[in-house]
Amino acid sequence: MRFFILALFIISFFSCQKEALETSFVHIDKFTFEYPSGANSSDIVDAWVYADDEFIGGFPIPCDIPIRKAGNVKINVLPGVRELGPYSLELFKYVYPAIYYIYNPYLTEVNLKYGETTTIYPVTKYKDKSTLVFLEDFEKNSHILNDDEDKNAQTSVVFSTEYFKNGNKGGIIKLDTTNNVCTVATDLFYSVPTDNTPTYIELDYLGNSIQVGLIGVDDKTGQKSTVIDFVLPPKTEWTKSYINITQLLNSSQLSKYQVVLSTSMPLNENGKFASLNSFVAIDNLKLVHLN
Repeated sequence: MRFFILALFIISFFSCQKEALETSFVHIDKFTFEYPSGANSSDIVDAWVYADDEFIGGFPIPCDIPIRKAGNVKINVLPGVRELGPYSLELFKYVYPAIYYIYNPYLTEVNLKYGETTTIYPVTKYKDKSTLVFLEDFEKNSHILNDDEDKNAQTSVVFSTEYFKNGNKGGIIKLDTTNNVCTVATDLFYSVPTDNTPTYIELDYLGNSIQVGLIGVDDKTGQKSTVIDFVLPPKTEWTKSYINITQLLNSSQLSKYQVVLSTSMPLNENGKFASLNSFVAIDNLKLVHLN
């Protein structure tokens, strides 16, 4: 019996050694995002990796990726983000890992050697076959978030030179116990695909919880429909959000849409205001889709 156990151990040991010797590694320290002018804002946290068209897996960055190949190997790395979308089913279970197909994959060929690590430096940008419908980076003299949906002139998005993610300015909504809710929308309605084409709202924010949604209009009847489906949790540091509105657009099938943002004063466990005032700062608001 002891001999049998020893034999199994020896076989297992040498099998593991052989497996280790027949594994190469690819190291990724970060995934660089390039944007042609301003608002160079992204949060690529995962690498989804193929080697010679074989799916290897998804890996949190930084990572060492085991690949059972050696020699010249074609590596395809797809950028992964934390997405808020139709599979975020429960309130405050916000995001899930997803490939961001609006960014380019990174393709390279490397000469791998068993037992050794090769570092690659993936770079991405928006695909040529994508459309940036709008970008609000608050760097101009005016911004596009002036449609006052709550009809309270005391609450609005104003410029801030104190809170910004990129550039020199951001936007901010300030609240207090009297003016405790703010709901604003883009000045214009935009035509976007409603045929399951991947479509996203991107947003950097800091401070209060913020709700994000759409106001759609039917050109034939003039009837408006507001859906605020997505809740972003309060944050003490700037946070990048990728909000997948593809399914929302597909189910609504309206002619054109505004992007709407809403925030309110936080409450404590007794349902009272948790403070006398609060704020949410925003930057790099984008509406983008594949063509």
